[in-house]
Amino acid sequence: MTNSLASIADRWKQILGPLGWGTLLVFLVARSFDVISILTRWYTGSHLSAIDYGAVDPVISVITFFCLPINVLLQISVKSISRLNSLGLEPKAKTLVLDMLRLALIGSGLAVIIVFLLKGVILERLHLDGAMYAGIIAGLFVLMWWHSLLIAVYQGRTNYTLIFSSSILPAALILGFTVILISWAGMDLKGALVARLIGYSLSVLFFMPGVVKSISGLRESYDNEFVIMKQMLIPMSIYLLSAALLSNFDKLIVRNFLLADSGGYGAILTIGSIPMSIMGAIVFVVFPLASAEHASGQDLKRFFMQSLILGGIVTLICVVVFGVLAAPVMRMWNVEFAPYARFVWIYALVAGLHGLIQIIASVEMARHRYSFLWLMLAPALLMCGTLLHCAWHSSLTISRVFGILVATHVFIFAGMSAYSFYGGKNSCRLK
Repeated sequence: MTNSLASIADRWKQILGPLGWGTLLVFLVARSFDVISILTRWYTGSHLSAIDYGAVDPVISVITFFCLPINVLLQISVKSISRLNSLGLEPKAKTLVLDMLRLALIGSGLAVIIVFLLKGVILERLHLDGAMYAGIIAGLFVLMWWHSLLIAVYQGRTNYTLIFSSSILPAALILGFTVILISWAGMDLKGALVARLIGYSLSVLFFMPGVVKSISGLRESYDNEFVIMKQMLIPMSIYLLSAALLSNFDKLIVRNFLLADSGGYGAILTIGSIPMSIMGAIVFVVFPLASAEHASGQDLKRFFMQSLILGGIVTLICVVVFGVLAAPVMRMWNVEFAPYARFVWIYALVAGLHGLIQIIASVEMARHRYSFLWLMLAPALLMCGTLLHCAWHSSLTISRVFGILVATHVFIFAGMSAYSFYGGKNSCRLK
């Protein structure tokens, strides 16, 4: 049976080639991860109070912002590891991985210090009571550094089997420990967060020895590659900061200023973010294909349009389906979430637009055009300022939050589309 499955896999790998096979595996991983994550969130939302459930996303959002520095460096390192390995310069790639490990070790210590210095502000803004939460957040902060490093190393080496394993294992462990800690141990919100702590801890402990072992042997300096990496530092920083603001700032604002609505908002995000999850697979395919076609001098316009049309179709289908089915699904899930069902289709639209923005960004970065980044960052900062202004003047409502989100994403999508098709000599209009 095992040999039969292996032969089938080998046959498809030959048919699809390295890129197609990797794309298929990552698509399956992403969808499997999404399914397990939704099951975890569904269970959590069914067994926690709305107020407690509304804290889960904001906690992850805080950690996302804390992890921005390492994520920038890791995203740059992924490309360099892949490039060095493809050129047969494995000793240089090993040195780069070793430096990433050193950076993660230093960052882990700083993470703990930062969280405990800011724990009063963090816990107050998230409406969490108890020193245990500060410890959980610090632990998750540290583990996200190390888990992100694992994924980056495996991605740089195009080891899709380990990418699959290191993504699915923590998700499955989190689901299992969530059930155990909430239902059997009665830990409520602490149980939901500790389950993440345990899941990622076991995953890092399981996979890290392999990474450490892989850097043994001859190592060489990667000074020339470091020059290339430095050139990507500012563009990647702006891109990831913009994406983080667009995807996370609203969650923190709602938790801080609209506490009573935070559970319902979390439920909206759980279902409404599905379009973004689906389009993650499209984004993964777009970047390498766009890079290859651009390098060979081919016209990107048709390819670009096909990607946007496919993303638009996904968005439209999700908006219509959620507009019809969100109400019964929310009632079946948790009656406290039912009043928020009318917003699900709106967030699905926001998530779809965010996915389309990522498609455009992938194509632009594949063509080494970075001016579009200001079309992301400026509106994202304006969005944050507008949300804060409304919150401080006590005029913030869930409806207003969604209005600001929709307006921001529509503006960014329109601006980036115009730039991509008409902005300069390398635009899709001309090339």
